[in-house]
Amino acid sequence: MSDSVESEQASQETVEKVAKQFHVEIPPLKSLFVEMRFDETVLSSRTGFLVANDRESHCALVTNRHNVTGRHQETGQCMSPTAAVPNNIVIHFHKNAEAIGKWKQ
Repeated sequence: MSDSVESEQASQETVEKVAKQFHVEIPPLKSLFVEMRFDETVLSSRTGFLVANDRESHCALVTNRHNVTGRHQETGQCMSPTAAVPNNIVIHFHKNAEAIGKWKQ
């Protein structure tokens, strides 16, 4: 099994645990490509998931805390070499079910 398939499976298992903990009724099927930015400058890119309680409620982004804060979890130090922290996040969605891994903004 490839590393990317194993990583995707591990990510999906984590999301399923979070979904059960927070009573999410509509679990996500795939991870999404997420960019953390300061204005237009991309600081980092990672993955995340959108979850919702039901089809009428707003979605919430589930990702690692340091992705959103731009700071190391334990030391609080800025993770960007430019000392910038994210002030916006761009989520890239899959183009369609047949194009998993091909993103649109």
